[in-house]
Amino acid sequence: MSAEHALLEVRNLRKSYPTRTALGTRGGEVHAVNGISFDLREGECYGLVGESGCGKTTTGRLLQGMLAPSGGTIAYRGTPLSSLSRAALRAYRSDVQMIFQDPYSALNPRKRVGRILEESLKIQGATPGRELRSSVIASLEAVGLSEEHFDRYPHEFSGGQRQRIGIARALIVSPRIILCDEPVSALDVSIQAQILNLLRRLQRELGLTYLFISHDLSVVRYIADRVGVMHRGELVEEGTTEEIFARPRHPYTKSLLAAVPARHPAERKRRPTQHDRLEETA
Repeated sequence: MSAEHALLEVRNLRKSYPTRTALGTRGGEVHAVNGISFDLREGECYGLVGESGCGKTTTGRLLQGMLAPSGGTIAYRGTPLSSLSRAALRAYRSDVQMIFQDPYSALNPRKRVGRILEESLKIQGATPGRELRSSVIASLEAVGLSEEHFDRYPHEFSGGQRQRIGIARALIVSPRIILCDEPVSALDVSIQAQILNLLRRLQRELGLTYLFISHDLSVVRYIADRVGVMHRGELVEEGTTEEIFARPRHPYTKSLLAAVPARHPAERKRRPTQHDRLEETA
């Protein structure tokens, strides 16, 4: 697909942080993201994989607008974010939502769940009332929760339920893109499968586009259409999920895949992997 069909176009994106010497003077720079380029196509799930510290989470926060890039461009539907007006940038941030790794720390423990979700709509100009409550309940029901959860606090939920609340908060403003930052890594395997299947269903029903950030290749293989492999701030390889897993080209990609247990019983004697369990629940 050509660039004009991309929902997000990332070109030579960079994010650097200054370092300090032992004497407190400025030293060099750490390149968290170092000149990466890729397209996020409408309706797809793009998996961004790599080990911890490779820059994938920083990339997600740059795309959402939580961080300012040191260089390069991010274009939404053909328009660079740097040229958007304040109102247009606010609309962009509504269109691009984020689901975080730790659902508990992402929710205000002092507020009831219904109020947390209402805040997202109030930021967009919604006024308190029956319609606002109805929108929150509809969002909760979309992720498998119900009206009875409206007045509960985050600590009253399990980890999987809290992540569902995080997904509901992202959905409630009707986004086009959801940036999923390690959304299942804090959950046990059985709950991971439930959340991944929920994300797949929502993508299919709502026409969502995902950037799925993860260090877990089994999870990415299950959910992603295309995969980008990050290493030391750089995008070292990109391709369809089938291409990356069947015919990796870069040595780093090959080393990542070599660390993943083989899928089929004929290849080894072992207990089922996470990917096997995910396939069984599809």
